[in-house]
Amino acid sequence: MEEHDKPGEELGEEKSAPKKRAERGIADEIKNTDKWLRGLYMVLFLIIVGILKMILGAVILFQFVLVLLTSRKNANLIPFSKGLAAYLKEIYLYLTYCTDKKPYPFAKWPTE
Repeated sequence: MEEHDKPGEELGEEKSAPKKRAERGIADEIKNTDKWLRGLYMVLFLIIVGILKMILGAVILFQFVLVLLTSRKNANLIPFSKGLAAYLKEIYLYLTYCTDKKPYPFAKWPTE
């Protein structure tokens, strides 16, 4: 019976060895400073998104009131609005891991 128990114990050890390796791997992944740095950048860009949403809201409201009163758009705001929309797109792509390229101010301001 002792011989029969030994192989069972070995199998049990074999099953737990990959689990231990996986736990070590997870611990190493958590300690990866690059990931924590990206997390810090992500928090920074989330704050920037909040600020940009307020600015965009003001632009939208201004354009709406202008069109309501004069039936004309402010042509000077169109390039600014397109640049702001492109910048927000770049931030969202970074935040959702669609790209590793950090947006402005770590890269050039987007053009449309």
